[in-house]
Amino acid sequence: MKKVFFQGTFDGINAGHSRVIQHLAEMGKLVIGLNSDSLVNWMIGAGPKNQDKLILPFKERKEILSLGYPTYISEIIECDEPSALRYLQRLKADIYALTREWEKAQKDAIDWMKIEGGEIIFTERYPDVMCNTDIRERIKGTK
Repeated sequence: MKKVFFQGTFDGINAGHSRVIQHLAEMGKLVIGLNSDSLVNWMIGAGPKNQDKLILPFKERKEILSLGYPTYISEIIECDEPSALRYLQRLKADIYALTREWEKAQKDAIDWMKIEGGEIIFTERYPDVMCNTDIRERIKGTK
């Protein structure tokens, strides 16, 4: 069975997350790389402009994923580095899934997967689902 790796913060699970998790789990054994609190705090300062303050701590985000998707997620690992390369190598992943917004930032991981003969899948946003940035803006009253 193929190993699928997908890394994210999962702070405020929405229907888009659910759809992606279900879709990726159909491809093989899904391993979620859950970003640590320290990595998320670093990303808020250095990452894409749409990053916002962390709402839930790592322990709670992991619990929500574990309880909410037990038939889809095979394993959840804590990620404390911005590059997925070490995790892909350690897991010997066959498929690396990520969103296009992280393509440049994950170039080393993508290049390694290509050299190893792995598959890269870019997950897309669902136009009918509000992303977390939209939800935060709505709560703030800016949207």
